[in-house]
Amino acid sequence: MAGEEALKGETNRYFIIRTAWLYGRYGNNFVYTMLKLMNSRESLQVVEDQIGSPTWTRDLASLMGEIIRRDSSDFGIYHFSGEGKTSWYGFACEIYRQGREMGLIASECSLIPCSSEEFPAKVKRPAFSLLNKGKVKSRFNWTVPSWEESLHLFFEQGIEL
Repeated sequence: MAGEEALKGETNRYFIIRTAWLYGRYGNNFVYTMLKLMNSRESLQVVEDQIGSPTWTRDLASLMGEIIRRDSSDFGIYHFSGEGKTSWYGFACEIYRQGREMGLIASECSLIPCSSEEFPAKVKRPAFSLLNKGKVKSRFNWTVPSWEESLHLFFEQGIEL
């Protein structure tokens, strides 16, 4: 928030794109963590009371590239994430389903839903972090892919476990 306020204090010609639940090819992220755990454990507890929408970094980069390409002057704050909503548990279930179909998960793993209180976490996350993408859709005539479709394309591209 302080960064946003500082930027807005310097100019009125800015694009702030808020996002959530990012995953991509590089670095640690929820998808890679789940795949590793699903391949090494018989069961796994995953939080089901936090709602949001997973965002593939490539989808976010595509939107940002389009804004730059258009040399847009529709400055302001935008929200962007994958289309649809799910919980971390729902996301994990889809990672497991698609991962099994694509041969990325070799063994059975039971996914067990739990509450945020039952799962020890280093950081406190909001219970509801779903973003309204209406402004991105209308201002840039942008079609936001579903988070499930983006996850599938992410897996199809080949990942580094």
